[in-house]
Amino acid sequence: WDFSLVDPDNRRAVDFGAREAALATLQKEWRADRGALIRSVLATPGDGRIKMLVTWRALTLRQEHAALFARADYRPLAAQGAFADHVIGLVRADRSGEVVALVCRFSGDVATPPAWPLGAAWQETRVDGVSPGRYRDAFTLREHTVDRTVSVRDVFGELPVALWEKIE
Repeated sequence: WDFSLVDPDNRRAVDFGAREAALATLQKEWRADRGALIRSVLATPGDGRIKMLVTWRALTLRQEHAALFARADYRPLAAQGAFADHVIGLVRADRSGEVVALVCRFSGDVATPPAWPLGAAWQETRVDGVSPGRYRDAFTLREHTVDRTVSVRDVFGELPVALWEKIE
């Protein structure tokens, strides 16, 4: 991962041209084959593309649902199971829509590095409190149907982070 943050941690010149070119390439790869791009960014986390992918897709969703992100209430989600302490989740919701964010924490306890904490590594860990319906992940465009609980092995099948938009 690119661990640089913002000022004061990041007091160096930004090559905006290089960033714009990298983003354009990433967007082209995402449109062509999301699965291949995700596998590639996971294989080379030090190049910063995974951070760029997550940031770009999250900001795109935020722009598409500006009112939801500006005014909606949010509530934490409860996790259950073997790795419940290793998942953080929240829901932002109002009448205009709903967005669910789930992230992995302390990933080295879930999967031994250099392996990523994906899929079956999560065993039977689940998240409760997501409203029933259909959701689309902003990072993978994969759709998920929720009744009352969400299997973390399914959520983190491709990436150890998810940002879901309710579509039905």
